[in-house]
Amino acid sequence: MSSAVFYFSKSGVSEKVAKNIAERLKCPCTRLMDTKSWKGPLGFVKGGYYSTQEKLVTLHSISVQPMDYDNICIVSPVWASKMVPAVRTFIRLYKDSLKNVHIVFTLAGDNPSKAITNFLQEVPNAEPIAFKQKSVLNNSYLNDLYAFIENFSNLNDE
Repeated sequence: MSSAVFYFSKSGVSEKVAKNIAERLKCPCTRLMDTKSWKGPLGFVKGGYYSTQEKLVTLHSISVQPMDYDNICIVSPVWASKMVPAVRTFIRLYKDSLKNVHIVFTLAGDNPSKAITNFLQEVPNAEPIAFKQKSVLNNSYLNDLYAFIENFSNLNDE
């Protein structure tokens, strides 16, 4: 069975996690990019607003198509306790063609439960996990991450 990783990252934290997963699984890793600017204080406020209002954005095209893979891992930061707009848009675009979905959230705060609940409303059978930004930056999350994706590895070996 094949796997692919899709991620959105503003600060590089989610990108680091996504690349670790893709390297471990030896699979494609695709960055989700939208047409909005999330830079600076205004971008921060706008990002929180778009996330809490569950707004969709325009995504740049991607060369890796999620429907071509049996396992999809989505890596995303949490903004204002919600899913980021690019990931929400990706899910809405491809929801009907996604097979086995795993979500990895990165967050600066302590409680990912709202984001996980929000994501599971979009993709009810997904398998979620969350890591604090600090644990990603100091690599203390790796053992938990590898345990989470172990079944990806087992499926890819078949």
